Amino acid sequence: MEELLSEREIPKDGEKYSPDVLYWIGYLYRYWACTRGESSKKIYRQSPAKTMKQNYLMFHTLDPELAIDNLIELGQQKKNRSKKGCHSIE
Repeated sequence: MEELLSEREIPKDGEKYSPDVLYWIGYLYRYWACTRGESSKKIYRQSPAKTMKQNYLMFHTLDPELAIDNLIELGQQKKNRSKKGCHSIE
């Protein structure tokens, strides 16, 4: 941790995540990478932590495969809306 702190300043007033949300996000990212062979970087681009947090209540009780499929679909919808020039309400 000391090495990380020496390289980067970690914001202290950023968005807060509960331990349950953090655990689920970490678990799902790892599951996604291990079962689908995608890089963490690619996964994070498709479904950033903010998206995961926003959808936690709907997806955390789903089978991980179904939750991942739903997150991929949400990412595609967002990408398609931005290509068309529409802006979603977040």
